[in-house]
Amino acid sequence: MTDKIPEETVSRNNPDDELLTAFLDGELSEAEKTETEKRLEADPRLRARLERLRAVDDFLNRLELLPTDREMTANTMEILTGVVQKEIRAAEARRRRFQFLFLLVVVLAAAGAFSWEPACFDGVFPPTTETLRSSPDTTRSRRSALSLS
Repeated sequence: MTDKIPEETVSRNNPDDELLTAFLDGELSEAEKTETEKRLEADPRLRARLERLRAVDDFLNRLELLPTDREMTANTMEILTGVVQKEIRAAEARRRRFQFLFLLVVVLAAAGAFSWEPACFDGVFPPTTETLRSSPDTTRSRRSALSLS
């Protein structure tokens, strides 16, 4: 592979390059092809540009494609598979930790809810309105306690 790119390389950003490349690749309609051929006959610089593009196209078509190495592909796939499996195991471990912590919080909350007694009542709940109405002694003792203080 001793071919070299022609000395006169094609410059970039020429608006005619797309048209000329399509002309070389046979992608133009008949009307576009006829119009381009007329322009090529009338414009020597456009013809020179087409020849440079044709030389680059010929050069690229002669390049050898490197064969793929099956062993390298297999090794790469093996490495990628190992990495993906490691990530999956790590995600599963995180999920199990989260489930364990969530279950622990639920159990502790349930245990706390069943064993909780309001400390402000010292085990005796405040009397309801019905209890106060039905028990005049309690009301008198409260009134007397309030008047003493």
